[in-house]
Amino acid sequence: MKLFKMYWRRTLKKPAIVLLWSSVPFVLTTIYILAFGRSGSIAPSVLLLVDEDKSFISGFVKQAFSHGELGDYVSVAEAATLDQAEEAFRKNKASGALVIPEG
Repeated sequence: MKLFKMYWRRTLKKPAIVLLWSSVPFVLTTIYILAFGRSGSIAPSVLLLVDEDKSFISGFVKQAFSHGELGDYVSVAEAATLDQAEEAFRKNKASGALVIPEG
């Protein structure tokens, strides 16, 4: 309890600090709204899937990223090789890649 009283005495000596720290979330929210707008809709990210396994189970991975709420935020595209995925990154056509290795 002694530390609590000491903390509040120190805080009350500089009340502007409390105002400053409480304004940080509002400032960050304002910057976010100015940068991205109020629409709330986010363009889906493109996830490249390099399926080297080509098994029945690896086919479920693409479906897992395409269904439900995750499907609203992630668009899955297939790349035949890792080189094609790297080329898509260079051209800024993909946000991420998932490689399913053989076996």
